[in-house]
Amino acid sequence: MGARSMQKYFGSCHCGAVRFEIDTDFPELTTCDCSICRRKNALMVKVHESRFRLLAGEESLTEYRFHTRTARHYFCKVCGIYPFHRKRVTPDNLGINVYCLRDFDPTGIPVRKALGAAMPSAADSEGMTMETKDHWEKIYSAKTPDAVSWYQPHAELSLRLIRNAGIDLSAPIIDVGGGASTLVDDLLGAGYTDVTVLDLSATALAEARRRLGAIANRARWIEGDVTTVALPLHRFDLWHDRAVFHFLTAPEARAAYVASVLRSVKPGGHVIVATFAENGPAQCSGLPVVRYRADDLHAEFGEPFTLLSHQEETHHTPLGTVQQFVYCYCRKASP
Repeated sequence: MGARSMQKYFGSCHCGAVRFEIDTDFPELTTCDCSICRRKNALMVKVHESRFRLLAGEESLTEYRFHTRTARHYFCKVCGIYPFHRKRVTPDNLGINVYCLRDFDPTGIPVRKALGAAMPSAADSEGMTMETKDHWEKIYSAKTPDAVSWYQPHAELSLRLIRNAGIDLSAPIIDVGGGASTLVDDLLGAGYTDVTVLDLSATALAEARRRLGAIANRARWIEGDVTTVALPLHRFDLWHDRAVFHFLTAPEARAAYVASVLRSVKPGGHVIVATFAENGPAQCSGLPVVRYRADDLHAEFGEPFTLLSHQEETHHTPLGTVQQFVYCYCRKASP
């Protein structure tokens, strides 16, 4: 069967209390081998939240979460049927039970098996987070901010890229892994009024706040892991990261990171991510990293992001060594 055209489909639970509609061209269907999907035995299609409309029955839905408590599985309180769920790795997308769609025939549509059982559990994720958090707390407790290898007196390239994005001074910006970085100083000094700094290390954030003094309250500070923290939906006009992504050596961690970007950056928003380049160091602060070329880094983010430009940076560490970085500047697609 050839590709289907984009069409509107109506769906409901068995009793009709929950009714919805979606727009899709059915590029593929999926099954999943996780513990709940095996029991539901559902056949699903992935649909972006902008192409989903709940027509009736919000009060008739009950929600179930487990493991990481990120995916949200919905069931009708009256008849018990599962019509859809909000996905774990891409929470701005829903999985739709195609057998709830009116007059739908799945014949001829390719079916992909998602390996949900291989994803880490909440206990595994918490363990990895706490181990990494302890590592960075020790780093920032043992060294002054200007002694760590990634220190920059001023994040000049980052600031230039942010300025060139052309966003308003009032546009919300998040600096992921900002820690004790001086980028927040320069952003506030340049007149940006809605700046959030996210970092795993409380010690690093405290140092930045101490350095800024009275103006620290002009920024928002979040202590958390970007792969698990619940950031507001479509909150940010610009996402910046020069510290985190290359430390994500596990595919599921990178997928969770990208899901966080997809959820929290506005449609049409700007994404600036810098990592160690292919000729950069293989380790940093005793941890392994993933080195990237620009096209490989963009590929991690995929189709929802358009690569507009990339640039390399030669960074000189406080000890006089040289580290090569690559910066990618992307725009998130608008629905």
